Amino acid sequence: LKPEQLAQLDAAYKFTGTPNGEIAMRWYPLALRSGYLEARPAAGEFIQRVGRRKLVMPIYEELVKTPEGLAFAREVFERARPGYHPITTASVEAVLAAAGAIAAASASAPAPAQPEQAQPEQAQPEQAQPEQAQPEQAPQH
Repeated sequence: LKPEQLAQLDAAYKFTGTPNGEIAMRWYPLALRSGYLEARPAAGEFIQRVGRRKLVMPIYEELVKTPEGLAFAREVFERARPGYHPITTASVEAVLAAAGAIAAASASAPAPAQPEQAQPEQAQPEQAQPEQAQPEQAPQH
């Protein structure tokens, strides 16, 4: 969906800032994925306030897909970490670490090499192909 469409949905249904965790865990990833950045601060407040792994992981997983989102996720996690269960903490750390490793690898990767100019092919004389034998047909009775 386009950010404008999400803004219309949000205006009609007040998804951003919802106290309903089941809605929030679906709305915020959709909003982030679609570029509806108006929802980002509320998503951060939600994952800081709610420590339930089931509800926060989809949001972290969407946030880490962009460099800006990864930085935001790290900031929020540092504030939220004291209130998280150890299993949630470990899960979020793993997502952040994996995203950080991917970001670091892509930042240090050399630029793709320019493809070499293809040399025009020289015309090759056509070679006669041997005729293929036709399979024998069984006599019909």
